[in-house]
Amino acid sequence: MLSTNAESLKNIIINELKQLKIADIPIVTQTYDGVSVISCTVGGLQTRIREKYITAIYFHCAAHKLALMVTDTCKI
Repeated sequence: MLSTNAESLKNIIINELKQLKIADIPIVTQTYDGVSVISCTVGGLQTRIREKYITAIYFHCAAHKLALMVTDTCKI
């Protein structure tokens, strides 16, 4: 079973980058949805990725933000 904690997700991403032979290319940004295991600034995925890629600034995914706004607007 796939674990969805921040450390497991980080390992999956780093391993994929290594397999693609692009792990040494600097990452300058990362974008995901806003779920806490990812966006949390203390131990979340985005924080763990920044341990290896210091310049990898996190942004909440614009498409996901738009979907949330449309959903909220339709509820009014």
